[in-house]
Amino acid sequence: MAGDLPGWREKKELLWGEKAGAEERIRGGEAFAAAGRLPEALDFYERAQHAEGIREVLRAAVEQGDLYLFKRCRDLLGGDLRGELAALARNALRKGKVLFAVRAARALGDEALAAEALEKARKVFPDSQILVKQLEEEQGPPAGT
Repeated sequence: MAGDLPGWREKKELLWGEKAGAEERIRGGEAFAAAGRLPEALDFYERAQHAEGIREVLRAAVEQGDLYLFKRCRDLLGGDLRGELAALARNALRKGKVLFAVRAARALGDEALAAEALEKARKVFPDSQILVKQLEEEQGPPAGT
């Protein structure tokens, strides 16, 4: 790959082809991660069963406040990731990703942080009362999230 990302056919072969091995998939994941394309990097790490690569994507998801990417990593790694989820909620709030912040805070049962994020959502989306109302009424996922 030498710094270039694979095209869609090569990507398909690397991910799903019988000839591709774990090392090739790990290199594919590293290339996509270096390009900032973390969901695709995670696809490669998952196929290679490369826990360290998945943990790297998890760290980036926490730093970026990306709840969807966090959930994918959590599902692959298992274990108690409440500390990481708490950091994600704070990072999401700081970066203005209020939807992720509210949902992560509620998953943790941190109603104070959820209320702070909801207040910020009202300011960030002043013309979107439907969205704010949905967040107000939404129930958080189970605490083990």
